[in-house]
Amino acid sequence: MGMLDHKSDKDKKENKGKKLLTRGTEVEVKNIIDRTQFTGKSSETAKAPNLDAVPTIRVSLKTDNHTRNKLMSLVTLGHANSIGELVEELVKEKIESLSESEYSRYEYLFSTYELSDMKKQNKK
Repeated sequence: MGMLDHKSDKDKKENKGKKLLTRGTEVEVKNIIDRTQFTGKSSETAKAPNLDAVPTIRVSLKTDNHTRNKLMSLVTLGHANSIGELVEELVKEKIESLSESEYSRYEYLFSTYELSDMKKQNKK
């Protein structure tokens, strides 16, 4: 927050003739190190746990009766064998339409929720 320039263009024009203060020598970066060199951990140990090991747990989703009736109608028409299968198909289509930046955020959030499920299951 301290690096934001809150001055308006008018303020900048008024201070145009004034000298700025300089505070000693300028700091220059000579060496850049990788985080693994600093922590001593290899990047292999920093990876997330295997999310393929997350068990499938049956859960309920709350929705209103109109949405449920729409889903049941699509299943009855033969677009899917079950409401769960239909929802999975619709979610997959939505995921495929995400931009690259949204998709990377989605992957991060999804892995976070999967990890949370795995921890809950391991506590039991």
